[in-house]
Amino acid sequence: MKHKKTIRIVVISILIPTVIFMTLAYVTFQAVMHMGSEQIQTKVKNYNTLTSTSPRHATVFFGDSITELYPLEDFYSDYVIETKTPVLNRGISSEKTASMLARLEKEIIPLHAKHLIMLMGINDIFDGIKPEEIAHHIEEMIVMMKEKSPETRLILQAIYPINEQDRDSFYEKLMMKGNGNESVQKTNELLEALAKKHDITFLNINPLLSDENGNLKHAYAYDGLHPNASGYRIISDEIKKMIK
Repeated sequence: MKHKKTIRIVVISILIPTVIFMTLAYVTFQAVMHMGSEQIQTKVKNYNTLTSTSPRHATVFFGDSITELYPLEDFYSDYVIETKTPVLNRGISSEKTASMLARLEKEIIPLHAKHLIMLMGINDIFDGIKPEEIAHHIEEMIVMMKEKSPETRLILQAIYPINEQDRDSFYEKLMMKGNGNESVQKTNELLEALAKKHDITFLNINPLLSDENGNLKHAYAYDGLHPNASGYRIISDEIKKMIK
């Protein structure tokens, strides 16, 4: 009897901290998601407001945090001078393809861009969304753009690889578990097929960004996901070849 009581005490002493930890993790996750959602909506409203005064026939970068953090003014100043083509950033951190599809009508189509550089899907992958659903959302965007802004040249980028070992927090590693480069590769195969189907440009820079194991090179990103200046330079050089 004493032995069983001891076991119960040990089990309870393990379970209680575990339950507390999981509860706190869930509450924190919900708070972060809510905060992220509010930030996305604020940025959407800002972009909607800017659309009426933004230059037409620009080269527009459309995506998530990798796009939002992209210092376009540093890497494309020569392009702007040479081509007389403005460059616009329409990236929103943490955004997934469903949200991008929802803002296409008001924010992107009215710009009648010269080029639309599309990079999207990594947040969907982290959220466990299937490659087929990601591709479906992107195909809807392609169809809508070709119908309502046929003069725009669409350049669909392959989703960049990640480096799970360089992600810092337990939360980040947990989010990527099972949703890493294997899912990136599967999604990219679908995106390449989409590009061929709709006769648009598919740009795969990944061979230049990846190490021998297919991971994002440490030299090109500090956190295993977002490119640093060296990474953005590689990306910019390849994109410029497509838009000059």
